[in-house]
Amino acid sequence: MTNLINELKNRNILVIGDLMLDEYLWGKVSRISPEAPVPVVEVTREEIVLGGAANVANNLVALGVKTHIMSIIGDDSNGEMLIDLLKQNNVNTDLIQQSKDRTTTIKTRVGASQQQIVRVDREQTNFVSKSQSDTLLQSLSDKISLFDGIVLSDYDKGLLSEDFLDGVRKLLKEHQIVITVDPKSKSFEKYSTFTCMTPNQLEAETAIGLSLANEEILKLEGHKLRKSLEMKQLIITLGKRGMALFDEDGYTRIETVAREVFDVTGAGDTVISVLTACLTCSLSLENSAKIANSAAGLVVGRLGASTINEEELKWIQQQLN
Repeated sequence: MTNLINELKNRNILVIGDLMLDEYLWGKVSRISPEAPVPVVEVTREEIVLGGAANVANNLVALGVKTHIMSIIGDDSNGEMLIDLLKQNNVNTDLIQQSKDRTTTIKTRVGASQQQIVRVDREQTNFVSKSQSDTLLQSLSDKISLFDGIVLSDYDKGLLSEDFLDGVRKLLKEHQIVITVDPKSKSFEKYSTFTCMTPNQLEAETAIGLSLANEEILKLEGHKLRKSLEMKQLIITLGKRGMALFDEDGYTRIETVAREVFDVTGAGDTVISVLTACLTCSLSLENSAKIANSAAGLVVGRLGASTINEEELKWIQQQLN
């Protein structure tokens, strides 16, 4: 793993998924509103950052990967802001479509004393039109040979429909590249035959219909899920319990990295981005997952969606070697 950082600089990865903005309003509370029994937050700091699939792209850039992004967003002021932020973070935005039929998702979090009080979502979740999906697939067909890997970052906002993913599958028959999935759909069938998927425990339990708190059930159902989806690899993230890895060679458990959890926002984005980057460099599933697990352990100790940088990746490698 010694040359991983240098190898990542030569990788091109495409993120396809639901883009959004994360807005943070932080302040202090010194009184209760006379209008209703709710705290009054006096805002002292505001921030808007990349969220959703855009945060996955941001994570990849932080690792030194040449990063492209494909999506459909609103033809609105938030959409313009999102594209500007992506460009500022050196993400290639050529494959983003803006549509007057869509609204750019923005999630506003209000907090005080480093605690979130409320979140306000402004979004649109109906599926994009067939013509818009077809346009994206044509663009992907034209550019797919450029990419070493693809991340499907599904936030269930209407982009990654079954028909669209079928189109992606057809293109991949001619191009053998790593394609990973961070799922949000309750039905995992639409993600079948891709390289690797990284559901968290709750997402996996919802799809399977069983609790995975028992290790034997986790092992059995994880194997069954991977085989039924015809995936090469499957990772179920288990929070404080670490990760469960399933592949053609069997089952591996990775324990969590013991850290104080401050904010889990974006931890899944870090896992899928670091994992994909490592897999495109031909690292094993276990080594890739260990690096991703350690990276997630760093970001949950910070406020808001965060990334790891090249120096932190180097430190993680040193700890694992």
